[in-house]
Amino acid sequence: MRTVRWWWAGLAALVLTSGFAPAAEGVLELTPEDAALAFAVKNVAELRAKGDKLVEASQLKLEKRDRPSALFEKMYEGLGLKNGVDDKGSAAIVLPSLPRIGVKTNDNPGFGELLEIIAHLVYVVPFDDREAILKNYDLQAKDVVDGKPVKPKKVPDDVFDGKRMVVATRGKHLYVSFREKALTTLLESKSIGDALNPTQRDVMAKADIALLFGFKGWGAIGETLQKNMKENLANPKDDSDNEVMRQFAGLLGDARFIVAGLTIDDGFNLNMIAAFPKDGGATKFLEVLRGGPGVSDLVGLPDVEPLFAYAAKGDGTRNVAAARGLLKLLLDKWLGIEVRLGKEERAKFLTAFDKVYQDLKGSRAVVYRTGEKEAEKIGAMGAIAVLDVGDGDAHLDRWPALLEVVNAIGPKLAKEGRENVPKFVYKPKAEVIDGARVDHLILELPKLPDAVKDGYRKTLGPDWNTVRLVSVGKQVVLFVGSDKDRLSETIKNLKTGAKGLAARKSVATALAKLSAERKLEFHIDVKEYETLSLGKPVKNAGEGLTSFALTLETERIQLEVKTPLTEVRAIVRLLGMAAN
Repeated sequence: MRTVRWWWAGLAALVLTSGFAPAAEGVLELTPEDAALAFAVKNVAELRAKGDKLVEASQLKLEKRDRPSALFEKMYEGLGLKNGVDDKGSAAIVLPSLPRIGVKTNDNPGFGELLEIIAHLVYVVPFDDREAILKNYDLQAKDVVDGKPVKPKKVPDDVFDGKRMVVATRGKHLYVSFREKALTTLLESKSIGDALNPTQRDVMAKADIALLFGFKGWGAIGETLQKNMKENLANPKDDSDNEVMRQFAGLLGDARFIVAGLTIDDGFNLNMIAAFPKDGGATKFLEVLRGGPGVSDLVGLPDVEPLFAYAAKGDGTRNVAAARGLLKLLLDKWLGIEVRLGKEERAKFLTAFDKVYQDLKGSRAVVYRTGEKEAEKIGAMGAIAVLDVGDGDAHLDRWPALLEVVNAIGPKLAKEGRENVPKFVYKPKAEVIDGARVDHLILELPKLPDAVKDGYRKTLGPDWNTVRLVSVGKQVVLFVGSDKDRLSETIKNLKTGAKGLAARKSVATALAKLSAERKLEFHIDVKEYETLSLGKPVKNAGEGLTSFALTLETERIQLEVKTPLTEVRAIVRLLGMAAN
């Protein structure tokens, strides 16, 4: 029983706050800058109410005993706390820096070492009555000096390892740990708030629950984690071009900490930030990676309800080396294509890729469902992408060289069935639409079964195997499908500067919640996917999108995830976790 209750104390805190990052000022003050790991809750009672409300509103099948409100009681019970706890205060559980508290670990800790690490956790509990909360341990307020650890005079019998328990108070919080060194180290540490810039602090201040992960605070474990990341990103067969990937791996290794914040308010809003030292090696690399000024946008795409939408902003000339490094990593280490692709062929492919990629200044795309009536003629779906380039005609002129190389190496990449290898046929200036040059990229699939071909036709219409590439000034439109009306709409948007998809209500609402400095964004309508899977319209389809956004600045990488309540409900249904 003792072991179970002690584990509940740690487990409850971990589960409850696994939504991530410093929030209000109280949470910032409770989170040390050099911690190995820290979880924090801005307001326990408020989070309990929000959590219960979200469970009910999303129709999630979750018993009351498994909800956050019950887990908090189990955590306090595991610490032997029955009186004096302030449900409206900020709470935290912290693992101080392992090197600072003298916990030595190897790069692959065993179960015993993990138990010892857990024993060094410090529980920070808010109280509204100092005398009452100290009385849980048979201590009087006059016997406890703020900031000074003291052993309880009495610990409830069912508290595991109670003989080693130490407690302290500071301000309106009780600090509890089973290792005195961990407690004293935490009390002496600077808060994370001092290490954040105003933008980061503002992001954190909106969070209900929080997480901090500090690489340095894990000692040998953190060093191994960063080493493994570097090895997984390395491509030893390409020392010259792999320099960019080594820089990227080093970027992760230079991270001071990762913080994230989750807000529960009519859905989920998650912010994750990796912070880097000022004037460090990461600064220069991040400046190259972000590709200069400008932010991602969905301007010009057709005004449709998206299944999926994407946008990115960059500079192909500046970050082509990074793109090439990622492409090589994908081809070589993850797909194993280096086994079947010769050095000369690889060089030709990458050279052709560079010429096409260097034109790019930004891109955006949307995948959408057509109307039920139109589906029989033009297919059930369509996809349109817009590439920002220096010159549309010049960019299209580079495609044949790239496809020629792809066609040449295609058979060599196939382990078997080379006669079935797809082939690309490029037809420049195949047609003119609304005064714009249109090239055709045709995909030939030998020996494709008729049943499979019919499935493609139902999805994309009669032009299922043709990609249209349209030159519109400094943009190139890539169109997949048979919905030419949407293609014409996109061409018109680009010529007139109309916002198109960016002005659609569901999209505009999602964009307003994301960072204004974002460089990459994704939007998904889970409800529309639910419509596809069920074969019939779903209630609330088109209302709200699940959005992801990536911001790259010289001192931080920030990831945002926004999921409105209607999307949470759809996710719950798709996962089969709905109550009814």
